[in-house]
Amino acid sequence: MFLFPDVTAGQRRELTARLKEIRTVDHVDQVSRAEQWRRFAAVYCDAPDVVAATRPEDLPVIAEVIMAPGADPVPVVDAVRHLGGVDEVTVLD
Repeated sequence: MFLFPDVTAGQRRELTARLKEIRTVDHVDQVSRAEQWRRFAAVYCDAPDVVAATRPEDLPVIAEVIMAPGADPVPVVDAVRHLGGVDEVTVLD
């Protein structure tokens, strides 16, 4: 999920606490700026101009949720999409 750039520590704690209440959630990872930058540079390695023009602080703040195999993501999305600090929730296969 993408968090707003000005997400507070309290909002992050609330998000993590809410996710830990959902039994199908295996793990919640607050992705560091360094890790986000590494991933971004790897994805756009064939576009060095894009990488050069993007600063780590330009990237969105990300929290990843790993769910139990076969778990329905809808309850997770519904539980967090309206929490403070949450900008967008995206489900990846």
